[in-house]
Amino acid sequence: MKEGGKGAAVRWKDGTKVAVIGAGNLGRIMADRLSGRFDVVAVEKIPEVLDKLKNKRVRKSSDFADAKGCEIAIICVKPNDVGEAVRSLSPGSGMLVVSCAAGIPIKALRGFGAERVARIMPNINIRVGEGMIGYCGEEIGDLFSGLARCVRMGEGHISLVTAMSASGVAYVWYLTRVFYEHARGEGMADADARAIMGQVLKGCGEMLLKDGATIEELLSTVATPKGTTAAGLEHLEREGVARSLDGALSLTEERCRQIEEES
Repeated sequence: MKEGGKGAAVRWKDGTKVAVIGAGNLGRIMADRLSGRFDVVAVEKIPEVLDKLKNKRVRKSSDFADAKGCEIAIICVKPNDVGEAVRSLSPGSGMLVVSCAAGIPIKALRGFGAERVARIMPNINIRVGEGMIGYCGEEIGDLFSGLARCVRMGEGHISLVTAMSASGVAYVWYLTRVFYEHARGEGMADADARAIMGQVLKGCGEMLLKDGATIEELLSTVATPKGTTAAGLEHLEREGVARSLDGALSLTEERCRQIEEES
């Protein structure tokens, strides 16, 4: 059961029964991380996929009936499979349905039979407890407190947070790969390149979250006029890197909206 009265933050009791529907990459991570606090069952129809879940604290099942007694069901299946998953749960008014699916709006989830609904967009960094989750609908922040920073937003911004965060990690790693390949070309060991870039990315994130400076102010602390960094940034501008990234974000948002319309 959840705790907290009107105006209070919702806190779910340790041991709450949680079903994770779908044991793909995201579902396995969710089940693994949540099992330290909650009573978790993972439901997956494909035996080969379910077998990849090795955490012995997580009960495994191929039968949706094993999830029906849970207070929370986290839907981690492909968008086209969400309707079948929710209907199979027969959630009624007692179960909170939390959907991770891109492009499936709250009104569609309710149309599938869910009455209590939250829609979330996590990124893969939940695997190391440093994820980002944008959400709307019912309050779920405490549920994922050990996995991610959770930010409530209007449903209209879920597609944007998909582009910035869920897909955004791939764009950050895409750029990081350029650093890796340059380092290899200069003869640097992979382990050294990983250590350097890992710390650079971690430090940049901490400065953005804790320093309080704007992006322009942060850039100016490194890119002094006519210096080495400024020369590199000018090259990136000439090559249209910012324009290309902006285009990638727009395309991601557009695809999310297409999926939403199709649903």
